[in-house]
Order: sequence, then C-alpha cells, then structure tokens
Amino acid sequence: MAYYEAHLIDQTRPYEGIVDALESLRESGALLSVLTNKPGPLARSLLSGLGLGDRFLAVVGGEEGLPPKPDPAGVEQIIARSGSARGETLLVGDSPVDVRTARAARVAVCAVAWGFSPVSALREAAPDFLIEDPGALIR
Repeated sequence: MAYYEAHLIDQTRPYEGIVDALESLRESGALLSVLTNKPGPLARSLLSGLGLGDRFLAVVGGEEGLPPKPDPAGVEQIIARSGSARGETLLVGDSPVDVRTARAARVAVCAVAWGFSPVSALREAAPDFLIEDPGALIR
C-alpha cells in the first residue's frame, strides 16, 4: 500500500471523454459521488492528483467503516449525504459487483464498457444500461 500511495497517479489517467462527461453532468445539476472499495484517502488523493476531486460531492471508500461493495451501505450513505431520492440515483460502474451493489441498494445501474470487466460479464450481470463511451452518460 505504501508503494501504491507513492505512485498513485504515475500511470493513471482519466478515460478519454470522461472529464468532459463529468463536467457536463455537473453543469446540468447532477450531484456526483464516488463509491469505491479502495481506501477513501487514496481515492480522494487520486482524484485530486488528476484534477477531478472538486467534481464530487462525496468520495466514500473503505476507511468509512462500511462493508465493501456489493453491500449497499455505501450507496445508502451517498444518498443520505446528497439528499437525493433513490429513484433519481444512478450507479455507474465497470464491474458485475457494481451491478450487484446497485440491485442491493434498489437504484438504477449503468455499466460502462471501457473499464475493469469484459463486456460479456457486464451483459451477463444485466444492468439497466450498458454504454460504450462516456458521452452516452450525457445522452
């Protein structure tokens, strides 16, 4: 973990189109948060180092004393912090675990084809939406 923390953004860059998508969503009034199983301080440091930290209302990670995804507790915390309605919440993720997390939290889920998991595994998980590029988040 010490090595990871020291080299957190050495090779890490936002996916193409994601910065524009986040900015467009935020400008449209969307409240954006991050839920990760990574330790929260590292997630916040990573986002800050990439110049993205100010785009998120909350960054909820492993140090929050919450069980890891797919437990819905992190989603519940984000909903409470944002004051958003469950029916207006969309979990966007790149793994079947994210789909299971959304289902457990009773929120809609959009899987993204450009991340961690193969598209076939995402399809099998049966998200509400499966998108190929960040611009689809806006559309």
